[in-house]
Amino acid sequence: MLSSKPDLQEIARSRPEFAEAPRVWHTYLKPELEAREQDRRAAIHKATLLTWTISAVIILPLVFVAIALTHNEYAAMAAGYVGFLIARYATSSLRAHEQRLHTQIKELIVGTACLPLGFDYDPMRDTLEDLGNKKTLLANYDDALRVDYMTDQDDPTGAVWRLRDAALLDYFDSRRFEDHVSGERSGVRFDAVDARLTTGSGSHTTNILSGLLVHAEYPVPFEGRTILMRRGTDHMRDQLKDLQRVRLVSPEWESKFSVWGTDQVAARALLTPDRMERILALEDHFEGGKLRVLFEDGHLTLALNTGNLFEAGGTMKRLADPSRFIYTLHHLGLLCDVIDGFTAREWASQKLQ
Repeated sequence: MLSSKPDLQEIARSRPEFAEAPRVWHTYLKPELEAREQDRRAAIHKATLLTWTISAVIILPLVFVAIALTHNEYAAMAAGYVGFLIARYATSSLRAHEQRLHTQIKELIVGTACLPLGFDYDPMRDTLEDLGNKKTLLANYDDALRVDYMTDQDDPTGAVWRLRDAALLDYFDSRRFEDHVSGERSGVRFDAVDARLTTGSGSHTTNILSGLLVHAEYPVPFEGRTILMRRGTDHMRDQLKDLQRVRLVSPEWESKFSVWGTDQVAARALLTPDRMERILALEDHFEGGKLRVLFEDGHLTLALNTGNLFEAGGTMKRLADPSRFIYTLHHLGLLCDVIDGFTAREWASQKLQ
């Protein structure tokens, strides 16, 4: 188990693939980040200076004039909001540059962290140049500032629609994907992505999923369809009429999960006592992450609320901070543990870091 503030040596000892992490940090990643540090400081300084200047020159005078002329607090608030919009528009190009720097740093750190594991990484972001081809930067302010993950993207793993078809995901009307990690783990091909599925808008937004989607080849042939869901999330069981409830002899398991399948024998072959122990360990580690799993067509597909993974930190702290690399490796290690927990022949709960 990692300490609350692990260092490079500790993360290197946590698993064999990370043994070279200190060398990679000191010889490659740290120099690359230090070379970008001046750009980070300049971007933040310019954005901060311009924001304060506009506040002093535009927003405050607008508020004072509104109060002097109308003696109405609502007029002052309206004037302040107009000033805010002007400031937002005027600083958009600088803030967009800062966001682009954040994206580049994240891609560098996560991409480097994936190398010892042999994984491929795609941040799944539009670049500012892509946005510029659609509209001018300032006219497209909102997109330019966020460099957002396009909500009409197709899920790169194919997991969403498989889980929806299996009644393992509630209805959602907005989807967003980032950080597509793919490759092979212990001979198992997989795709994973950080996903946010929501319904509603504004203060009425409900999270359906905020975390990992994984779609992987299953190393052992099996028949039919088996689904696993957290107890309390099986309210869609009326859509499971073609499946049978699978009872497993474990009071702890039955208190946390329900299992349904087309073939009782196949389901029990998949969910052996050893594998149930692994899944319970995952459940405990992610503190009730509403694990949802589908075994079908030779593949394992799962959704797990993990929060936002693979974030290498913002631009407000220095770039060459080793914690950026350490926690990225930590998150990749968790992804490996999730995949291993379902597919590896040998696995121990203490692997979870």
